[in-house]
Amino acid sequence: SMLTVDQSFKAMPLDDFVRSSMFRRTLSDDGMYGDNDSNGDLFDFANENEDWDLESEPEIQDAWNVLQDEYAVGYSSIPFHILGTSANDVDCHPHVLSPPLMESLQPFLPYAVSEDNFYLKFSLVRDGASLHTLLQNIRGAKHTIVAIETVEGEVFGAFCSSAWRKNWNYFGSGEAFLWRMRRGRDTHCPSIIDQAQMESELDVFPWTGENNFVQLCTSNKIAIGGGTEDKEQRSDMDGDAKMDVHANLGDGDQKTSWDLDDAPPFGFGLAIEDNLLSGMSSPCLTFGSPPLSKKHSDGSPFEILNLEVWTLTPCNTVEEAEKLELSRLFLESHRSTSM
Repeated sequence: SMLTVDQSFKAMPLDDFVRSSMFRRTLSDDGMYGDNDSNGDLFDFANENEDWDLESEPEIQDAWNVLQDEYAVGYSSIPFHILGTSANDVDCHPHVLSPPLMESLQPFLPYAVSEDNFYLKFSLVRDGASLHTLLQNIRGAKHTIVAIETVEGEVFGAFCSSAWRKNWNYFGSGEAFLWRMRRGRDTHCPSIIDQAQMESELDVFPWTGENNFVQLCTSNKIAIGGGTEDKEQRSDMDGDAKMDVHANLGDGDQKTSWDLDDAPPFGFGLAIEDNLLSGMSSPCLTFGSPPLSKKHSDGSPFEILNLEVWTLTPCNTVEEAEKLELSRLFLESHRSTSM
């Protein structure tokens, strides 16, 4: 069944926000935690923008900037550290995961890592389109979040709790799940707070127990979820077997449904080719999920704009996290050689 999460809108009253934001610059160009210059002329912002072009294309908001917005009450602070990248890390732009998206994923993580920090281990735009590099970068990570943004703005991925290793058989555990943002990044958001709110709204598909086809890693692809065509199991997925985590979702037409007669056969919940530039998603028995890509619900390949793999760590710095991963790798190799 599908779980949905919708963070409560926690901004200050709209009238107060509008009156304030008309005269104050809310975002800083300094780092993600840079201080805003509150001593400047409050009218600089209006003077700089007196020649606004009302017919120009709307600016695309970056949800990372919500951490710098003093008016984004409830969003401008997060209960975890982000390691390995930052809002101004241009080598990783465009980021796939954003702080609001990370915070919405947290409630679905296993208890043991539910309060850990997010650590970016692989970024396609930073590290290159190589499955070998991806596996090298995440070799010490047990828990991983795979995050994809397509060229059409759709954002989805998976959480897995077994280290990725090449294996011709499936592996993994029932802690895994698939997820997707309910609306794509091609959705226009008039403010940074609206962008953060949109990126907080997720569909999550936990393990159903139907099979153990959780993780697959071969020389030519990585995949999460699987299964074979079965009409009886297929019919079990029909109907409204969905629950809301927050009752204030309300908008029924946003819930996912699909015509079983037109749906593609069951297959990988999410599969990524070894060139990391394309992938596909099908209805999946393992997670009871529809195709994660609404624009490729027929099972056709989607093109990847960026792919990230994150891990979760109790450490507060990259140096500490690397030491912990190396010690785990050492213990793992020692166990394997002693068996």
